Amino acid sequence: MSTFTPVIPQGMETYYNDYQFAPAVRSGDLMIISGQLGFNPDGSLPTEPASQIHNAFQAIGYILQSEGLDFDSVIAIDSFHVGDMHQQFQLMIGEKATFIAEPHPAWTAVGVASLAMPEALVEIKVTARIS
Repeated sequence: MSTFTPVIPQGMETYYNDYQFAPAVRSGDLMIISGQLGFNPDGSLPTEPASQIHNAFQAIGYILQSEGLDFDSVIAIDSFHVGDMHQQFQLMIGEKATFIAEPHPAWTAVGVASLAMPEALVEIKVTARIS
């Protein structure tokens, strides 16, 4: 018996069916959103990290909304960055502030050699509390 329920918002079925992961899962009073890359609406990845960060947060917002939540529910962020970590850290602070207000959630930022897509520069995963 599973201890979680997959969350598969409309338009994200490919992740579950083809790539074998849920865009998010609900378990108890938590929702864990899988790492989101910063795709444009047409499926391409922008070349600049600021746009990728913005798009990833938009995707997270879409998943939260699909379950009746918003960014006020976010309690933790894990971000993974390829390239200039200092530059991306500053960009993350700015973009994060446009989506998430105080109180600030926990945040871990990690520099990595690469991500699942060769053009990807950032991946953002969040944990949200379901009230």
